Amino acid sequence: MQFLVLNLSRPQACILRRVIPEIDIWRAANLMLKRYGDKALEQSATRAHEFTAAGDDNDNGAATWRRITAAVGRLTNNTPPGPVH
Repeated sequence: MQFLVLNLSRPQACILRRVIPEIDIWRAANLMLKRYGDKALEQSATRAHEFTAAGDDNDNGAATWRRITAAVGRLTNNTPPGPVH
């Protein structure tokens, strides 16, 4: 017979936050562009503000949407990265 043991000695403060992988941020940014087109940057920023207003500023919600907003901005940037020759 096998018993499951609950380990109560581990402090609750050791809970690790899950970080969204960078590839998923770029996938979400691409989906925002497909769905909202020219309004994708505005829509993703609005979602980040909604999470911040709800008190989720430093947790996964707002931080993830800020990363998505930055990725959308990079995808929509048509300016070359260096000097034009």
